[in-house]
Amino acid sequence: MSIDGLSERLGGSGYAVFDVDTRRLVEREGGELALELMGKAKVIERGLGRVLDWAEKVGAAELVTTCLTTMQACEDGEVIQEGGDLCHMPMGVSAERVDEWVGGRRFVVGRPCEGCRDEKISKRYFDAFAHHQGLARLIERIDAKCWVVMGASFDICLRVTAEGLVRLGQEVVVLEDVTLPSPRSTEESMRETKEKLREMGVRWMGVDAFFEEMQMGAVK
Repeated sequence: MSIDGLSERLGGSGYAVFDVDTRRLVEREGGELALELMGKAKVIERGLGRVLDWAEKVGAAELVTTCLTTMQACEDGEVIQEGGDLCHMPMGVSAERVDEWVGGRRFVVGRPCEGCRDEKISKRYFDAFAHHQGLARLIERIDAKCWVVMGASFDICLRVTAEGLVRLGQEVVVLEDVTLPSPRSTEESMRETKEKLREMGVRWMGVDAFFEEMQMGAVK
């Protein structure tokens, strides 16, 4: 399959999903890769599951950021691991390697998360775009008309994800009721985050409203 074929296959539904830090990558017996819901995400499990079931049904691409140890994030840096439709793309995977590779529907993008919380903040470990060489290229090649963003750390990890997508020229919808605050969140920081992203062109919706508008053709 050509790169154009990748775009047609994964962007053909018009949508792609970006799930921020609600699941962890695990390796089952036999080496099969799988995603496991993290305990903190149980409170949004219903909405999360609804969106992920829909993405699978329509064949939409699904990007998942997750915290890994530094060793896990960096090992086999040029090797894209594949298991069914799930692919682990380590930090060292270059844009060139993304161009050469066209498998999968779900892509796990790991970030190093060792160290104390202050170190994670100072080194921007929360920003997948800052630490993953091939992420921008993968988003370009998927070529979705709209990215549906949901997940954890509302005013840190989720915020920089939405900002990164906008910087790449993507249309972004955040499903507000499928998000979680960060440990540092306050009402003020969350309000400021929402206002800043809205000024950048990000739309905020509830999951019910998103599906209703999509059925009506109002979500482009």
